[in-house]
Amino acid sequence: MTTVHPTELSEEVGVPLYRALVRLSRRLRSTTPAGELTLTKLSTLAVVQSSGSSRVTDLASKLGIAAATTSRMIDSLGELGLVERTPDPDDQRATRVTITASGEAALERLHESGTAYLDIRLAELGEAELKALVAALPALEQLAVNEIPGPAQPHP
Repeated sequence: MTTVHPTELSEEVGVPLYRALVRLSRRLRSTTPAGELTLTKLSTLAVVQSSGSSRVTDLASKLGIAAATTSRMIDSLGELGLVERTPDPDDQRATRVTITASGEAALERLHESGTAYLDIRLAELGEAELKALVAALPALEQLAVNEIPGPAQPHP
């Protein structure tokens, strides 16, 4: 196996991948019916959905933002009827946050519209491009799932 210097890897893969993902993310956001939901609110709602009934502090940790900021975001989502707070049975001082049926429906609409957009764009690709994309999916999924500890540090 050939060793690639981190700077070369960044220039050959990291920078172009980052740029492509940013452009694709922008296009996906522009085609989805977010309504009153900002990207931050959508991300928070998705974390609430995937976490199940959770304390705000646990959600804040998963989101990587302050608990006070998360609490305000949860309050905002609650006002829209997308999440609800309930007393924590283990700690009367705390509450648990869960997604509501309306929150689930909002995320489903977002998923459907994003998938529809991608279906159209994927149909524009040739067979070789589709095969390359399918081959890259496991690596992209690994990048999306595996987190590095602490903030990302650029290579010198």
